[in-house]
Amino acid sequence: MLEQIKELLIRGIDAEKLIQELSLHFTESLEDELKKDPELQKYLESSATLKEFFQNTDPSLSETALDLIDDLYADLDYGMMYQFDLVEDSVKEELLHGRLASSVVKDMRRGGITFLHPSEPLNEDQVEEYYVEAFRDFDELRLKIFDSILAMSPGEFFQMGKDARDSFRKARGLQMDEQDFNRQYLETLDKDRLRQLFAKKIYDSIHYHSRYVLESVSDEEEDDQDTMPDLSPLEDQEDEANPLTAPNQEDEGVLVAAGDLHPEDFSFVYELMSEYNGHRILPSDEEWNGSAYWETYGDEFAELLGEFMIDHLERTIRYFNEKRPADYATLAKLYGWSRESRQNPEVILSTCDKISFFLSDLQERLWEDLLEEDLMPLYLMGEAMSRKKD
Repeated sequence: MLEQIKELLIRGIDAEKLIQELSLHFTESLEDELKKDPELQKYLESSATLKEFFQNTDPSLSETALDLIDDLYADLDYGMMYQFDLVEDSVKEELLHGRLASSVVKDMRRGGITFLHPSEPLNEDQVEEYYVEAFRDFDELRLKIFDSILAMSPGEFFQMGKDARDSFRKARGLQMDEQDFNRQYLETLDKDRLRQLFAKKIYDSIHYHSRYVLESVSDEEEDDQDTMPDLSPLEDQEDEANPLTAPNQEDEGVLVAAGDLHPEDFSFVYELMSEYNGHRILPSDEEWNGSAYWETYGDEFAELLGEFMIDHLERTIRYFNEKRPADYATLAKLYGWSRESRQNPEVILSTCDKISFFLSDLQERLWEDLLEEDLMPLYLMGEAMSRKKD
């Protein structure tokens, strides 16, 4: 049984295909930056191995390049782990609940394992502990493949990714791919316009609104207000899947106005984001397990950024539909998009991981850049825009 499990695990990994997929991601993530950063190009060419490349000790490299190299290593490690975990989970499912489940129980009993509760199914820990040699060998295979990648030169790995992409495009008849879509989106993104929208929003938020503080409601006050609607929230929850959603602070109470907001009160934009805007968000009927909360300016600005990016996504889609319809049709065919669905941002984001992940990452970087800015220059820009409009 042990040898059969080893074979199932090893058979699930196509090392050549996995390395090609990882090299493709490496190439696509690095390609555009190499064109803009000659020092990064030199570093790539001078590094003998990927292991040396990922050590990123060259003092001439920019912060952007250093961050990118760190991200590339993390992505490589994650991609390897993800694929091996998929195979391991699939094999465990087969051993626990599939056609081999009864054979596993018999084999473990022959090995002297006594089940205290025979009616209860096996669990993953029991299987992994009993067949520890198989899973240990599988993990060693992962490390062996990973080490073989790190021993490659960065240039070789980069070229492998280009060859894999060209081969895939040729086999599928693609005139464009997801990277072409993402590149068009990024190159035409009007960051100056986004900064103006943020500036105007910052000015309006401070100039026209009050500061609020959250005050708890005492037990006596609650007893005296039995006829009043309950304003306390349900269990506080944070949306960890969305990095742009500002964490809802504890809101067991009511907001009380505490004077005007002043731009001098804030050094950086992120300090404004935690201020309450006075709005109460209540869960809809569909969100029966949602939580009510007091909204912050962070929620408003995150929504503004999201709307800006969706608007630009719609413009990018229109560009490909109108300017490069034949090329776009080949990408649509790859994902099974109809003429209508290829114009729908929701369909594209829900079916194309490479585009949705790219936009999610870009959205997070734009958000972080905003939070780190000095507030006063943006406030003054927004003030000037308001006066010009008046």
